[in-house]
Amino acid sequence: MTVFTEKDDLLTVFDSIRNLDRVDKDNIFLLGASQGGLVTALAAEERVGFIKGLILYYPALNIPNDWRVRYPNPHTVPDTIDFWGVKLGKNYVTLIHDFDPFGKIGGFKKTVIIFQGNCDNIVPLTVAEKCKSLYDNSDLIVYKNEGHGFSEEVNRKCMERAIEFIYE
Repeated sequence: MTVFTEKDDLLTVFDSIRNLDRVDKDNIFLLGASQGGLVTALAAEERVGFIKGLILYYPALNIPNDWRVRYPNPHTVPDTIDFWGVKLGKNYVTLIHDFDPFGKIGGFKKTVIIFQGNCDNIVPLTVAEKCKSLYDNSDLIVYKNEGHGFSEEVNRKCMERAIEFIYE
């Protein structure tokens, strides 16, 4: 698994769902959180004309940089990495090492909502602010005293706002 295989998987699912008769093809939204937010943002760039809007929870566009800091030389990446209890293969790091996600997003011109905590120690607020700046039509909603993964109360607020956004 890499960020790029995750993006390809999302595009495969998207294309399959979009072709179902019972799906309103004009009202498909994508939602992703953390690495899923990065994957969602990248996938949206490849299906710009078919997605109504994006909902991103603390999108981890800092993943490539974080791995560059950990392994400045991609040749020193071990074959497997135990990361938060998940085994990652070498390709996860080496394939994204020189990738700049900020240079690959922003072509999506429809509405984007970004939910972010101001105390997130995984995806800093500056990452969400930079992400917002790349989209012409975006809203960054920052929750005070929230980290990476929101409290139940803030999750409920985000869900309510996301549902409002979809119905708008």
